[in-house]
Amino acid sequence: MIKKIFIGGMEQSGSTLLYNLIRYAYIHSDGYKVYGVVEDQYDPLSPKAQESNIHIRKGHEYRKRLIKWADLIFVTKRDIRDCIASRRRKRDIPSPGLYTTRWCLHLISAYEKWMKHANFEFCYEKYKNNSAQEAQRILDVLNISDVNPNELVEFDHYLLRMSGRKLDKIGFQNILMKRNIITNKGKIGAYKDLLSQKEIIKINKKFGGWLSQHGYL
Repeated sequence: MIKKIFIGGMEQSGSTLLYNLIRYAYIHSDGYKVYGVVEDQYDPLSPKAQESNIHIRKGHEYRKRLIKWADLIFVTKRDIRDCIASRRRKRDIPSPGLYTTRWCLHLISAYEKWMKHANFEFCYEKYKNNSAQEAQRILDVLNISDVNPNELVEFDHYLLRMSGRKLDKIGFQNILMKRNIITNKGKIGAYKDLLSQKEIIKINKKFGGWLSQHGYL
């Protein structure tokens, strides 16, 4: 029987990190073969999918058909200011203006839509502050008892140490990571080094309710 897992939520909020933690857990637990892809590349008839009993899809856009498809839904969350900063570092998107407001709305909307159906919320900051504890929570919801949570954390650190060329060698098809995905080693609050003070004030004012509700203000 195939177990189907979907990872959704905000962009730039740790979905690829979570994907690799889940993938690692299953690969190193007895009796599992993993087929993992970004959402729109899922092919249940592919040889890899056919031989695997764990199917993992990762995406962000809310789609009702994925709710029906998944046995487990994981949702990622992060400070929207750090999400904005991370996206800007990776894609060289120009700063301030209407774009920032629209993107914040997009991030919050994606999180809230997926959260209504989630079996697990992965908070990026909680993981970074207490990685072993959060890794154990992941193992618990996966019902995996033969993998040490510290192994997941060490694998995360291993990927963070990889240079772009080494990441390419591991292969996007395995870890869903490209060489530009790691920009600041996951530093919390790094938005302060990139966003302008004017922009930070604007985000805090317009989205202060959400930021306060989730402990970011």
